[in-house]
Amino acid sequence: MTKKILFISSWFLSLVASSQYIATEGSFEKTYTRIRGWEKQDSDWVYSDGSMVEWNVIFNVDFLATPDGKEMFGVVLEDAQGQPQYFCNYIGDLIEGEEDGLSFHEYHVDILSKDDDTGKWEFWDSGALRYYGSWMKLYLGIEPYHFHFVYFGVKE
Repeated sequence: MTKKILFISSWFLSLVASSQYIATEGSFEKTYTRIRGWEKQDSDWVYSDGSMVEWNVIFNVDFLATPDGKEMFGVVLEDAQGQPQYFCNYIGDLIEGEEDGLSFHEYHVDILSKDDDTGKWEFWDSGALRYYGSWMKLYLGIEPYHFHFVYFGVKE
């Protein structure tokens, strides 16, 4: 139990120290170890690519793209080195649904990406983020979506 408290405390302090995003009461995280890309061709989703890469996804955080910018709320995606690379800003209300017998929570999102050279956050694409529990989908574009990533293989 002590290890768990220390882990949560250090995680929270690292978020606060970064000044980019801050955990809220409803924040939680998942580390996914695999990702697959799917492209829409005609009316079918066709496998595009896959990789064994680790992404730490932190849900329900307050986020500031710039120190004096407007506070946003959404999801941060960190790379395997723990560096934030993408932020999905929730737009609109939570959508609850079901797909193939599995329930999900979805938000429409604006996706920001971090420029590695300048450190600035810039608009990358619009889309939707669906959370299923042990996996998630990140759709790109506006419906009908043209591409989506599937994050899975939760690291325990």
